[in-house]
Amino acid sequence: MSAIRPLATIAALMVLGYILWQQINTPDLQTSTENQLAMEEGVPPVEFDFGAGAGVEPGPPAFESSAPPAFEPAMPIVKDTPPTVAPVAPPQEPEFDFGPVPDSAVAGGITPLSPEDTSAMPELPPLPTPTGSGNTAVVPAPAPENSIDSMALPPIAESSQLPPIESNQAPLDEDLTSMARAEMVPLASGFAKEKPAINDALARGELEQAHLLLTKWYGDRSLPPAEQSEVEELLSQLAGSVIYSTNHSLESPHVVRQGETLETIGQVYGVPWQLLAKINGVSQSAGVQPGQELKVIQGPFSAVVDVERQQLALLVSERYAGRFNVKTEGQAANEGAWVVTQKQMPNGVTTDSKVVILEPEGGSTGTQLVLGPASDTGPRSAGAIRVAPQDQNDLFDILSIGSRVMIRK
Repeated sequence: MSAIRPLATIAALMVLGYILWQQINTPDLQTSTENQLAMEEGVPPVEFDFGAGAGVEPGPPAFESSAPPAFEPAMPIVKDTPPTVAPVAPPQEPEFDFGPVPDSAVAGGITPLSPEDTSAMPELPPLPTPTGSGNTAVVPAPAPENSIDSMALPPIAESSQLPPIESNQAPLDEDLTSMARAEMVPLASGFAKEKPAINDALARGELEQAHLLLTKWYGDRSLPPAEQSEVEELLSQLAGSVIYSTNHSLESPHVVRQGETLETIGQVYGVPWQLLAKINGVSQSAGVQPGQELKVIQGPFSAVVDVERQQLALLVSERYAGRFNVKTEGQAANEGAWVVTQKQMPNGVTTDSKVVILEPEGGSTGTQLVLGPASDTGPRSAGAIRVAPQDQNDLFDILSIGSRVMIRK
């Protein structure tokens, strides 16, 4: 009984070994095992050479003795110790053609690819044409329609190849330049800028304000002739309404008191009584009645003689009060300040006999100017300011003793 037990054990082992040997040499199992091992190791499956007996149906092993054969464990599949296989080269990546290889690279031992090698490479997208030296250039593939690359753009010339810019415009002639400057529109004058304010005052009926604003532009030689004429025309109209009408524009009406005459009233306001008589329509100095309202003006009047324009302008309370054409003679043509010292009317009745005597301002004596008509019979003087007979009559009635006369060129 003890001898049979070892024999049974040996027989069982032999049967088990035979089954395992059959499984290992089965083709489907071999291929599956090899593929699984290759997938786990990350390498492509390879075929194993099992010798001349590969693919032949094996028979049972022959035993020469009754002793159990010595054999190694079948199919030692261990992940950490894979079977020895032939090395497999990794897949070769395609190389790009970047143009001719520089000489320095060839000299360093790098061999450029031959046309046979590059012909088997896959087709690549077009690359820019290299700018280096060489005999081979990469021809880009045709660009799709409506793309930027398909548009035909003109070549851009280098700055050194650009032709010089030539001007076909001839230089302006000297005369044309002068004409262009002469035709330039002048800047607006001060009067033009203040004219809207004057018009606004006229629109509101404020004649006194418009009259005062316009007066400062009278005789301004910086104004163009057209504006000077406009100023004089407007001033003449305003002076007639503000100064010489019966409207009480500048002063409150004067109420005649008992015993007053035009002469005494004129002395209070510094103007000749003849002027008050003309404005208020009174023929005589004593022709006023107590309680009567009179138009009055605060004097005295002054005069400015413009030698260049041969005109005399009257002013009162810094307002324009009229102008007269004159002719200057002798020292009357020189600039200076004079004062009315006498008003003479030798014959007492005729206009031609009315003269106004001027003396230098400041008290110097011995030199006199005569303001009167050319036919006057007044005293001989160093000079004269000649006016028309009718204008002389008005000036005699407006200027008073102490009136200032300025002569300017």
